[in-house]
Amino acid sequence: MTMDLEARAEALVERYSRPAILLHRPYPAHSARTGNSHFGGLPSLPPGTEWPRTRAGVPLHFLCQVDCGEIDWKTELPDCGILYFFGRDDEEQIWESEDPNEDCRVLYAPAGPDSFGETPPPSDLPPIGWGYPRRAFPELALAGEPAERLHHRWPILPLAMDTFPDQGGLPEAVEHYEESGRRFSREVTRRVRLRRFWPWLRLVPPAAAPALDEPVWDRYGELLPLRRARAFEEATGIEVVEDDPCEMQFARGQAIFADETFPQHWIFIHLMARVALCRGRPAQTADDPGATEFEARIDAQARAWFDRSCEVAPETPVDEADRRDFRAWVGNLELRPGKPSPGHRAASWAFTAAIPAIRSWAGDRDRAALISPRIYEAMADFFHSIHLQHGAEKDWYTFQLAQMLGLPPASQQPVSADDPAICLLNLASDAGLGWSFGDAGEATFWISPGDLAAKDFSRVRGVIDGH
Repeated sequence: MTMDLEARAEALVERYSRPAILLHRPYPAHSARTGNSHFGGLPSLPPGTEWPRTRAGVPLHFLCQVDCGEIDWKTELPDCGILYFFGRDDEEQIWESEDPNEDCRVLYAPAGPDSFGETPPPSDLPPIGWGYPRRAFPELALAGEPAERLHHRWPILPLAMDTFPDQGGLPEAVEHYEESGRRFSREVTRRVRLRRFWPWLRLVPPAAAPALDEPVWDRYGELLPLRRARAFEEATGIEVVEDDPCEMQFARGQAIFADETFPQHWIFIHLMARVALCRGRPAQTADDPGATEFEARIDAQARAWFDRSCEVAPETPVDEADRRDFRAWVGNLELRPGKPSPGHRAASWAFTAAIPAIRSWAGDRDRAALISPRIYEAMADFFHSIHLQHGAEKDWYTFQLAQMLGLPPASQQPVSADDPAICLLNLASDAGLGWSFGDAGEATFWISPGDLAAKDFSRVRGVIDGH
């Protein structure tokens, strides 16, 4: 690789860098300063404000609220006031209505929410996913339980961060492909007309538009995830480290259960009992009476712990006798009859239970502070906003970020870096928050410069893209 190629690719990165607001999800959640901005939970709408609905009268789901006064540097957003974001989180997540207020809605309150209480959800708010309810962890839902209607609350810390366009969003690339399309369209039209006189004439593609500088374009694509990761590190002070959120599950669970004081609170007994009751059964169980009896015994024991956990508040401390009995039970369970595996189920169930425990308490500062630092440390990799992973030929990053303004990554056709439309909000699918858009895609809210300057959010358009 020549220095000239590297320099030209770096020049593209610098030329199209745009400032943005990273809506950072602090971890642990209670480590950030107290504020009014948060994902999920309930909005703090001004008194008398109606919960947004579709034209058919179906309530939209609340996604997040951002207190512009907590952004302590000058941006294109209002200097103060609250922005509330709602969207139709149904089965298909297709936002393509001509009416900008049908699929999503953005509300703006010029005053702060200090005097506003949380707005309760409408009684007819549908489950997340509507007829195909999605849960952050569906394996923990017991039969007959209602599906979740609210996203989990997590505080937001606004931070300044640089952003960069996708490869396909470079103006040079957009111009190249648009010109190629125009040339092809003109040539097809010409040949269709000529075939009236020369039927044998083939409809072949015309010569392409002037070629992109592909080596520079390719090198830009290699630099892009590295620069995005560096921008995240500079904004947050958090080092992006190598991890594999899938392969590390058992090790995380082992680290949690290795603490002799675990479980400290009944929420973990409750959630681990749920994991036990919802676990998959070995395929051979149906043909093996001994295995069937073995699984039934685990069910009965798990149900006993589950029922006891429902009798106390989840934040209730576990006394020493109950902790000892619970650890003895789960720590000595066999994988199946005659196959000892001390601690295997305990580690697996502890990991699975820690995710909804951390997530469900993230919006409650006092409860979040009850979770052991050792658990937070063990689960940190899972809740990272960026994951570095390995492929056959190269490494790549998975970004689970939310941002306002700047140039958001896109799963489908990216918007040109020169497009005047402003990204009011981009929400990426996020395993930490437990939500997804499209197929691991993103929900993006777009606004015109004139409307944003006028603080008119009535014509914001939303788009959900997936892979």
